[in-house]
Amino acid sequence: MNADKKKIIWAYIENHFPGHEIIEINEQSSRTGQGYNLALKKEQRTVYIVSVLDEAVENIESAAVTELLDSYSVADVMRNIGDFPVVVTCSGCIFGSP
Repeated sequence: MNADKKKIIWAYIENHFPGHEIIEINEQSSRTGQGYNLALKKEQRTVYIVSVLDEAVENIESAAVTELLDSYSVADVMRNIGDFPVVVTCSGCIFGSP
C-alpha cells in the first residue's frame, strides 16, 4: 500500500477517534500478504484494532479512500465491535483475523 493511502487512513482514524494513541502494527495478513494495521490505545490499553487490506484500496485513487471507509462505516463498526479486530476488505468490514 502506498504512503499516501496510509496517510489518508491514519487521518480518517485520527479524525474519528480523537484522544486515542494510534500505533502501526507490522503484521502480515494471511489473506493478501499485506495490509495496513492500526491499534488504538487509550489509558494504556488497546481499545480498537483495524486492518485495511491492500485489496480494499488497491484499485481506487488515494482521493477516494476516505469515501470508501465512510461507505463501509469503518469508524462506527469499530466502535460497535470494541477491541475485536475489524478488517476492511474490498467487500466491506469483516471481523477477526483475515
